[in-house]
Amino acid sequence: MPDAPLLIDLRSFVDAHGSGPRYKLLGKLVRNAHSMVSIRFDLHRALTSMQLLSDQQAAFAAQRERGEPATEAQGLLCASLFVTSLFLYARAVHSQGRDRSTLDLRGGLPAELRAEHERILALRDQHFAHYVSGGAWEDYRVVLVLGDDTMGISYPNERRLLRAEDAYALHRLLEHAQALTERAYLKASERLNLEINRLFDDDDFADACGGFRFEPARFFSSGEVPGFMDSLDARNWSFDAEIKTDFSYRPPPEASDG
Repeated sequence: MPDAPLLIDLRSFVDAHGSGPRYKLLGKLVRNAHSMVSIRFDLHRALTSMQLLSDQQAAFAAQRERGEPATEAQGLLCASLFVTSLFLYARAVHSQGRDRSTLDLRGGLPAELRAEHERILALRDQHFAHYVSGGAWEDYRVVLVLGDDTMGISYPNERRLLRAEDAYALHRLLEHAQALTERAYLKASERLNLEINRLFDDDDFADACGGFRFEPARFFSSGEVPGFMDSLDARNWSFDAEIKTDFSYRPPPEASDG
């Protein structure tokens, strides 16, 4: 039976040594490779949410054909799936932080989708992350109502939970982004492998990184360790542990009048 492989935590290693000139490139490549894996996962979740949205829309269309109108709850469910996909897309191709770079998407998009890319990002910024009145998603007025001997104020609002043309545009963008990410992920992994092979020509690197062991039993929940160990037989793999969801949420109790 073969021995278990030696697992080195490269992130911890470059956090400790990546600021020096010897390992500066390694730090950059580790961050970039992790970024592509993380972005790949975001886009997978976004596309899965859009497929769920499509399935829900088909079910609701059949419901309407039976003469049963869609409910507000069904509309909110569809809107939630769309907004989840929208924010994951923006995080993958637009947002950049200290721990993750972003995917350079514009240069890889067909010309007809570049304007849609900008429009979808603006939609996220102006109608979901922030409030901007006007446009196709939300608008309001404050109306003075004058009768013969009465006066009142009315607040008409025009709100949409979902626009089919925006959902369609986002779905197309996600499909193109996913294809670009697959290529970027493989390229980033290859460059990281080449740099590690170069560093192993220096015995100091082997000695230094040997002190940064990755211990699956401490990182994962116990049930995920076998799956991770089995995944190590593949080349340029990524192991995505179970998405942890806490189903114990309950609404807070209603405040008592007393």
